[in-house]
Amino acid sequence: MEQIIVPENVVEYFGGLNIPPCFSLSDVIDDVSQVGRDVRNLLKEVEDLLNYPPSGLPFWFTQSRGLDFDTRRLWVTERLLSEAIAQKRLQVLVEDYEAETKRPYQHCSLAGIVPNSYGLVSLDLFDKNPSVIPGLRRGQTVFEVLPSIPTAVNSMYWVINILFRHKKVETLVRLDPLMRQPAGKYQPINYKMLVYGKPLDWGSLSTIKESLHLRWMPDNGWLEDVEFTDLVWSPRDDGVHFLCEEVPKVDSLQFRPSRYFHAIFDPNQMVFIHCDGAIRIYNKDELKERLNGHVRNIGKIGKRVKVFASQSILLAETWTSLVCAFFVWNRDIEKYFATGGQA
Repeated sequence: MEQIIVPENVVEYFGGLNIPPCFSLSDVIDDVSQVGRDVRNLLKEVEDLLNYPPSGLPFWFTQSRGLDFDTRRLWVTERLLSEAIAQKRLQVLVEDYEAETKRPYQHCSLAGIVPNSYGLVSLDLFDKNPSVIPGLRRGQTVFEVLPSIPTAVNSMYWVINILFRHKKVETLVRLDPLMRQPAGKYQPINYKMLVYGKPLDWGSLSTIKESLHLRWMPDNGWLEDVEFTDLVWSPRDDGVHFLCEEVPKVDSLQFRPSRYFHAIFDPNQMVFIHCDGAIRIYNKDELKERLNGHVRNIGKIGKRVKVFASQSILLAETWTSLVCAFFVWNRDIEKYFATGGQA
């Protein structure tokens, strides 16, 4: 929202927390620090916006109508904070895209850890204590995995839980460049949701000779910032490749990258031998070009930032749960796997 600019120090403060602004904003409102003063000024700007709303406000602004004024003021402020943090997160990822040292790997608690060229590090380097999931503790600091939806800090929560449960899965992850908390202040949150996958007709996949490709538009009122979701199964020499991308709308690209998933299915062993989840960051021209193509033939447009990668062998049931968890809140993906490949 161009009418209100969130101060940089406020973005850095809330971006460093592992809990969403909706759970942390009330703790700062009465604080005597500069952040507290700037938050109160931000709330005053939101009050003015609610009293005299301009034209061209985003779709989510109308969702707050019907709430009482105080609740609406907090709701809009929390949304502004989430979008500003998401923009900052994407800005850092773009700035570090070709840098030798990527954030947050300069942090003293990560001394001695050398990420690969994608900025990925092994999960095994962290204390995977179930009591702090999805937190990854290293020394006296807790980090988290880069969220696949930057406005939803819990978007990788279910993926990490699946990977933690399967201890034999060797996984590399990209750390969130903004979030880090002293171990004593980290506040793990448990989220409840049924995220699952059901095996497709793997026998038919093992015999396909030509690519099978699909596209879905989100239902009205669901994933309003997404244009469509593309999926393709493509037979190649090393197996059947799975590509899936959830593509954002042009007016959402400042804070909403695409979610992108790649995997390789071995039809001889009936297992997956590779998978990785990523976000793809587009500028406006790149996104317009992307909207004119399908994931099967779009090439390497945009900046692809890997969130996690696994080279372990995964059974079909585990893999489908993983891909559904990565695309959490995407009903088309959930329906596709739950109905055996028909959405």
